[in-house]
Amino acid sequence: MKSVDLKRGFVYRYAVYRMSWYEKRSTFLRDMPSQEKEELYECVGRQTVKAVLLFAPLYLMGNFLLFHYLWRISDSNAFAAWVCETLFAAIDIIQGDWGYGWPGKRRVVLLVVWQLLPVVPIIVLPLAVFTALMVEVLVRHAIKRR
Repeated sequence: MKSVDLKRGFVYRYAVYRMSWYEKRSTFLRDMPSQEKEELYECVGRQTVKAVLLFAPLYLMGNFLLFHYLWRISDSNAFAAWVCETLFAAIDIIQGDWGYGWPGKRRVVLLVVWQLLPVVPIIVLPLAVFTALMVEVLVRHAIKRR
């Protein structure tokens, strides 16, 4: 099984960005050796990934319950009706004719992406905010420990 390189991920890059932000304001971090900084980045990145992976099942269950609730109230709420119609339209495209060969399949995938584009921020934004908050908390905690 292939291992994932943490340094290529967004979480690691965001941790480096946040640490550089704190580095500008702290002489202690500026004087820290680069190897120790790398260890700190990796530690924060690993801890954040673990926290997000622990949070992900709860997040998925919450999304399931949210969309189920939106589906139930879609008759009385315009926003819920829009979300449900958008999701059902994407399902209709997926279950429809996929065409012949790769051009047809690419067309269907692009249509589904285009159809779901307005709903994706509603789904992804809470997880991105949670990840950013975890990086922030873990960076501050790592700085206080050193």
